[in-house]
Amino acid sequence: MDPDLRLLLDHLPPRFADGLRAAGSDAVELALDIGRPPVLRLTHGFRVLDSTPIAPTELDAIVDRVGTFRRNNRAGISGTLHRLSLIRDRFGDAAGMTVRIGRHLTGVADVIADLLLDRTASWLLIGPPGAGKTTLLRDVARVLAQHLGPAAIVVDSHN
Repeated sequence: MDPDLRLLLDHLPPRFADGLRAAGSDAVELALDIGRPPVLRLTHGFRVLDSTPIAPTELDAIVDRVGTFRRNNRAGISGTLHRLSLIRDRFGDAAGMTVRIGRHLTGVADVIADLLLDRTASWLLIGPPGAGKTTLLRDVARVLAQHLGPAAIVVDSHN
């Protein structure tokens, strides 16, 4: 098992962790909304993990394990690319959570490396959630760092 995934699973209650573990590399994100069954979004489609609705105590347990969520209601698992987005109700209580499984895939930017090194070009990445925008962006930083030096980094507002 991927060590990064193991770190994420340690923050989840067993019924969610087991479902995520079983999905393997097809897992993209886990949707946890109070009163609804947990839904695992996959690279192609989705799967309801089980029919038991999410209880408020389950979300609270995840929040307690993860620790501080920022003002934008996002948190990361230290040392990984995994991101958690918390949805709060009007009283500030947890109402739902999306757990994005972050992965680094080396080589996805290699096909556009020559275009990336054109210093007159600008780039805009557009796509639906789970399409690979962040994955591509991180690998673009790798390609640029190889050619321009280690000062090429990714800075974002989420993690």
